[in-house]
Order: sequence, then C-alpha cells, then structure tokens
Amino acid sequence: MSTETEKKVRILKAAIEREANPLRKSNLRFQLQGLVKVLAAREFQEKVRLLSGNGY
Repeated sequence: MSTETEKKVRILKAAIEREANPLRKSNLRFQLQGLVKVLAAREFQEKVRLLSGNGY
C-alpha cells in the first residue's frame, strides 16, 4: 500500500471515530469499503501480472 493510500485510510478511520451523525458515519464507512475494494483489486492485478510473467 502506498503512503498516500495509507494516509487516506487513516484519515477516513479517524473521521469515522470522530463523527457523531449516523448518516455521515455510514457514508464514511462506505467510502472506506470502496477504497479497500480498489486496493484489493490492484493487489490482485499485480499478482496476476507477476505470475503471468513466469509462465503460469
């Protein structure tokens, strides 16, 4: 995970902890889930790229 991405995750987690409004808290959680999904997809693509280079 890049430092920029780690920074975004930390900011979202801190905002979720501080937020009192349930609707806003839900939106922040949704944003965090979306970021995690994007990161997982990138990691998967990188693994596929590495394996395909080795003849798998």
